[in-house]
Amino acid sequence: MGWWCLNKLYPTGAEGGGLRNAFPDRDSIEDYYCGDQPLDVLHGAFNRIDKMYREHWGRRPYAVELAAIVKNALCEQTDEEERLREVAEALIERLQPLKLQTE
Repeated sequence: MGWWCLNKLYPTGAEGGGLRNAFPDRDSIEDYYCGDQPLDVLHGAFNRIDKMYREHWGRRPYAVELAAIVKNALCEQTDEEERLREVAEALIERLQPLKLQTE
């Protein structure tokens, strides 16, 4: 299982540049991380959501619909609800043009 630090990047040229590998026993809990297992869980959830949309609507969900689902799920799980709403609204706004491309 691998983890990557999201807010500390390798400079271009150092180990190819980009995301830096992270280790729970070495790196700060204050940084932001992404990992294989959380992505596997989310991938499975998105596959189930995709199946539901195909069964009920005859199509795959649009990016804006997925963003709304994530927004609502996150807001139910945190004390930072208002901040997450702001972030989710900004994400939905940025994803809106994708709906037109997928139709």
